[in-house]
Order: sequence, then C-alpha cells, then structure tokens
Amino acid sequence: MFWWTVRKLKGRNPESRLKAIEMLSRSRDPRANGWLLAAAFRSGGPYERFSEKQVRLKEQHAAIKALGKLRDSRAMPHLLNALREGELAYWAADALSCFEEVPTAPLVALLVDEKLGVRPKTSVMELLGKLGWKPGTATESAWFYICQR
Repeated sequence: MFWWTVRKLKGRNPESRLKAIEMLSRSRDPRANGWLLAAAFRSGGPYERFSEKQVRLKEQHAAIKALGKLRDSRAMPHLLNALREGELAYWAADALSCFEEVPTAPLVALLVDEKLGVRPKTSVMELLGKLGWKPGTATESAWFYICQR
C-alpha cells in the first residue's frame, strides 16, 4: 500500500495529502523519509495564491512533525536549514528537539548570525535551551538574552 500513499501525497486534494503524510509518519518503510522530506520542503511558486500557501504550510508542518517523530538522521541537515526560514523555524526546532543528539555548533552559528530574523533566532534559542546549552561568549550571551525577551 506504500505506492497508494505516495500517490495520495502527489494528488491535488489537500485533505488526501495530509492523510498521506500522517500515514507515512506511522510507516516503518525507510522510503517514507524521502517522501516526507519532499513534502516538508517543497516550495510554492512566485504566483502562489494565499489559500494555496496556507495549505502548503499545513502540509509542511505535518511533514516536519513526522520527520521529528521518525528521528531519521538523514532529515537533520534539512531541519537545520529550515531553521533559517521564519515560517518553518518553529516547527523545525520542535522536530529537532525529538532527536537524541543534535549538534549545537550550527545552532550557535544561527543564533549569532546578524542576518537572521528574530523569529528564527527565538526558535533556535528555545531549542538550545531544551538541549541544555549555555552561552560561552559575550556575543552568544547577548543574543541569548535578546531572544528571551
């Protein structure tokens, strides 16, 4: 039935796609991770309507949540990259908190990156807090403090 779930995921009906993502998250098939990654990080076109974007974000949220539940290390680089995107940062941080071991170096680099917005930094700071990380430099302490406010 895996092929049928993938077919639903590729379909036009948003409810069917969400159900397919849910089914893939419960699947023990190793191929599910690739399809969940595709669903989580697909992008809308430049002329995407607002309603389409809302549906896409709902699907991305479900897929990112599923990736966190599955804890496949192949998804970690994608989730770390998603921390840079304001719309996906919170969900990606939440999914990364499900992993047993998350490298803190890329997270700290994101925290002190001046080009990154406050929303993604707040998600990174919350994830670092869950991991038990403590600031080591004055810059890290400053950003950590700013994001807590």
